[in-house]
Amino acid sequence: NEGASVRLNSPTVALVVKDIPGGPRAPLAKQVVVGMDTNVNTHKAWNNLTEWMTEMEPYWTRDAVYDFNYVGPWHFGPSHGVQQWFYSEHMHFNIACPDIQWQDFIRAATDGTCTSASYGLGRWMEPFAGVPPPSNKPFVRIHDLDFYLLEGNRIKINWCIIDVVNLFEQVGYKIVPPAPMPSGGYRAPNSMDGFPAPLSE
Repeated sequence: NEGASVRLNSPTVALVVKDIPGGPRAPLAKQVVVGMDTNVNTHKAWNNLTEWMTEMEPYWTRDAVYDFNYVGPWHFGPSHGVQQWFYSEHMHFNIACPDIQWQDFIRAATDGTCTSASYGLGRWMEPFAGVPPPSNKPFVRIHDLDFYLLEGNRIKINWCIIDVVNLFEQVGYKIVPPAPMPSGGYRAPNSMDGFPAPLSE
């Protein structure tokens, strides 16, 4: 049994089985994406290009495409390779919303594809997409969908979709006409409050 203590010739020894990223028997794409996301979510070397490249290199192909949904005059949209991603969406988002804490509530994968639905909680501190935060720098929940395609054992394409309209509306910025039904983003099922991202096990 994982984590069980057993007695071997009198001393107590703990048997520990190291989990792989994504959990026991996780499909390859889940292992790769969870491994990569762990570095992103813990903000390892987030603002140092040299260290960031070292952290990220094992997970991405050299010509990987990171395709961010929200485009504008700051030239978002597809970036090619880890370095271009660092200077485009990555730095822009992390300066605007530093130390966002992410929680996945759906993670589905095969050996070659992976998708996740997540939300992040943190403060909006600097302009995002050319829009300044309110003066009180409020806490916001950021709704995020990601879709990944692997080539071999590395990420070839990442499509990232953030609900920017919801982000703006949370703080009182009205940017679209009123809808006939409420718009509140999405939440994880309440019955899964304790551990919302199912293990492959």
